[in-house]
Amino acid sequence: MISYLVKFTFFLIKPLLKLLEPEWSHKLTLNFLKTSHKVFKFDFSKKYEIEDINLFDLKFNNRLGISAGMDKNAEYIDCIGSLGFGFLELGTVTPKAQPGNPKPRVFRDYKNNAIINRLGFNNKGIDYAINNIVKSNYDGVIGLNIGKNLSTTIEKASEDYVYCLKKAHKFVNYITVNISSPNTSNLRKLQSKTFLNDFIKEILNNNHELNKENKKKLPIFVKISPDETLNSLELLLNTLVTNKVSGVIISNTTIYRFSELPIKFSKETGGLSGKPLFEHSNLCLKNASNILNNEMPIIAVGGVENKKTFQTKIELGASLVQVYSGLVFNGPKVISSILK
Repeated sequence: MISYLVKFTFFLIKPLLKLLEPEWSHKLTLNFLKTSHKVFKFDFSKKYEIEDINLFDLKFNNRLGISAGMDKNAEYIDCIGSLGFGFLELGTVTPKAQPGNPKPRVFRDYKNNAIINRLGFNNKGIDYAINNIVKSNYDGVIGLNIGKNLSTTIEKASEDYVYCLKKAHKFVNYITVNISSPNTSNLRKLQSKTFLNDFIKEILNNNHELNKENKKKLPIFVKISPDETLNSLELLLNTLVTNKVSGVIISNTTIYRFSELPIKFSKETGGLSGKPLFEHSNLCLKNASNILNNEMPIIAVGGVENKKTFQTKIELGASLVQVYSGLVFNGPKVISSILK
């Protein structure tokens, strides 16, 4: 009954959300969910069959997770976790709090279920997020997506990632290294031959020491761009395999604009996500799966909004799948449509 109430309420307020500035709409929706969870104490995860997916000694109740960006500061863990996801990825967080890029910086195209954002890692800092993680009651798998502060140069970027890693190591189940957002100047250079090997080696060496210190093995994933050429993708993935990275997330948002999008919308700078990203990210996923040949697992994200799109990601080689824009445009029904 409560499940239908939440879905019905989302259906009722959806027209109102379209009228609001997207960042306000995002915050309002999550606060509504948080308040509803406190009042009704719902846990929809009990509705769905437990699949017991095992990766890196982590047990996932199912293959569907929420992607980074939905809960940047780990403020909504319990209420989002209660929707039925098999895992949550929080962030992106940076060592210091930062405001991100100037507003307006998020744009929604409701006709095409597309979002452009140029947020720029706006967040309240790693300490704030970790404090929220510690206080949460969610008992599923929690990943934390980490990045660098805008003021940190690319040459010193590894210092920011290592700082976040050290802060989070005891309290999360995996770390995602975000080097593919198009909204932080020069960040994608970290995927290049010039920087990647030394950069990732520094992070993994520190993780190795922390694993011994904390008596746990923390998986490290790297989130990559869908905009790499086949040659650069192969170089990137081979470097990650050589350095024994745990896995990859494919993919981040794209800087490309597709013909079906309105001209006014397409002119906005930033990363594009949602339904138009689906085929573009799938091409990257297919190529990566062929290159990796099962040498490391893939978490797929990009344009997932129903059972068919979810299953396509699995068939192309993903072990786990994340959703973001599909939840924004379709509400909680996207979860039930996939997991039932």
